[in-house]
Order: sequence, then structure tokens, then C-alpha cells
Amino acid sequence: MRKHGKISEVVRDALRLYLRNKASKRIVTCLKELQKGSTLRTTIQDDLQLIQADRER
Repeated sequence: MRKHGKISEVVRDALRLYLRNKASKRIVTCLKELQKGSTLRTTIQDDLQLIQADRER
């Protein structure tokens, strides 16, 4: 533990990572639920146009 720094800093960083990971998992779960409700089918050409439009912004 000493090679990583003060114990309080290590614990604080570990807690921050844990909470960030927990929030990420919750967000991904919500997104999966939203995606179940709407299945949108696009062609490769449509996807390319969306990517190009996004890059131009």
C-alpha cells in the first residue's frame, strides 16, 4: 500500500473508481432497456451518412 501513496488517498481513489464503475453499469443497463423498446434498422449507407454528418459538426 505504501508504494501507492497515503492510505487515505488510495481509499479515496478506490472509492471514486468503484462509484464511477457502478454508475457506468447503471447507465448501460438503462440504455439496454431503452434499446429493447425500439429496434431501428438502418442501412450501411445511412450509417455512413450519419457518421459524416457528425464529423462535419
